[in-house]
Amino acid sequence: MGKASVASVGWVGASLQPTEPFLKKQALHQQAEQVKKACEQAVALRPAIKDYRKSRGMNWSLLDDKEGAIKDFQYYLRRWNDDEEDKKKVQSWIATLEKGENPFTEEVLKALR
Repeated sequence: MGKASVASVGWVGASLQPTEPFLKKQALHQQAEQVKKACEQAVALRPAIKDYRKSRGMNWSLLDDKEGAIKDFQYYLRRWNDDEEDKKKVQSWIATLEKGENPFTEEVLKALR
């Protein structure tokens, strides 16, 4: 795969690391199953990138893995909680997941896109 086509699908660098906008875009467009492996690889390769963890949590939620989503969102909040608006949003997602519901309704997904 050439550089142009790699960039066009959201992967960068020689090690083919996914970009956060790619992960989020795929999850938000309800392509969670297709991006699952990319989310896992992104967190494994670069765990210090906060948005990778958040994107993977969103992806877990869309795949109905509430436990996985909660773990990623809690980790995200423990490590990166300096943005109060974002913190409240992620906390509300956790609360919804803990009730056994998916916080990413079609309405929420549209707003995040």
